[in-house]
Amino acid sequence: MGFETRFQTRFRAAIGLSVLALTCTFAAAAPINLIREDFSDGAVGPTPAAAAWVDSSGSPEVAAGTGFATARAVATTYDNDNNAGTANINIPGGLEVNASAVSTQTITITMPGSFDAAPNNFASLTFWAAVRANNATGASVSIVDTTDALTVLPATTPTFAATNTNWQFNSFTFPLLPTYAGDSFNVVFNGGGSNGANGLELTDITFAVNTPEPAGLSLATVSTLGLLVRRRRGGR
Repeated sequence: MGFETRFQTRFRAAIGLSVLALTCTFAAAAPINLIREDFSDGAVGPTPAAAAWVDSSGSPEVAAGTGFATARAVATTYDNDNNAGTANINIPGGLEVNASAVSTQTITITMPGSFDAAPNNFASLTFWAAVRANNATGASVSIVDTTDALTVLPATTPTFAATNTNWQFNSFTFPLLPTYAGDSFNVVFNGGGSNGANGLELTDITFAVNTPEPAGLSLATVSTLGLLVRRRRGGR
């Protein structure tokens, strides 16, 4: 095989790799967690930091392990993978929204500077909810872009299990508009009920957004193309 033919073969292969890399780069999403908390350490944070968790009645009321559930007469196990075909496991811990009276738990986060392209430009909030003392009337979750004074998710009642002391999986998604980039958002849980001895209980909270996959692979491929071109010129 002559030099020209070898170069053409390598060049075509490199072009193919480059196209594949660029396709993977722009088609894939890299989800990042802005909230990730299972309360297994008996505290809030570090995602986001403890200072970002504000309960209207005082400090967030949290506890680790099944003791959290036992003290509030709710289930000590939950369907952690949202799969009825697998066994429930012990809850890692939990948060009671009503710290002392009818309360709100606000979690403040900052959106990343860019989001993945459609159709992957979405955010997802998931959590498990239960009811203490059979009273969480008025409980809700909402999401607000405080930078733009825009309600992204209106106050919505969480889904509860038929036996409301059991833990029920909840999931909410919404599209990420370019105007959300870099904005401050509040995720707000309203405890409902009537006092600090009832209302909304939470465990295993995740708020994730899709951001662009790093383009390192495609850059490496472009570098390879440059090397082949230099070799081609040097062989003339």
